[in-house]
Amino acid sequence: MDCDHDDPESVVLCFIAAMHQWELDSHAARRAARDTADPYSYQPAIVSAMAHVFSQFCTPKPRPHGRNASFQNPPEYNPDHESIQSSATQGRAASVYTHRDSVFGGLFRYTLKRIDNRWLIDTLWQRNDDDSESPAVL
Repeated sequence: MDCDHDDPESVVLCFIAAMHQWELDSHAARRAARDTADPYSYQPAIVSAMAHVFSQFCTPKPRPHGRNASFQNPPEYNPDHESIQSSATQGRAASVYTHRDSVFGGLFRYTLKRIDNRWLIDTLWQRNDDDSESPAVL
């Protein structure tokens, strides 16, 4: 999927697709390594692959409470089950609101920043039942 870094919605959709593929690949790598001499041998490759996805679509910053290369099966990110509901841009900041129809679903808000003439995801928030928001693991 070609990503238009001039469009916050495009960046979010590309990130969702890239993370979906990363989760599928990570699960396959874990299964392949499961019966080897080192069942954790897959981890360096998936950490590197996740870092590559983040370097393409996310702001460069420490994420001490971030994903830490954890993945789900079925995948948490799935372009077939997450759709954009709306978006808003104000100067060098943007918000893209999505709905995830899955086990890890609900309403989400991706916040993006314009850095070096391209939009990058900075944070992810999940809407709670009382309409408040909580940080979600990005």
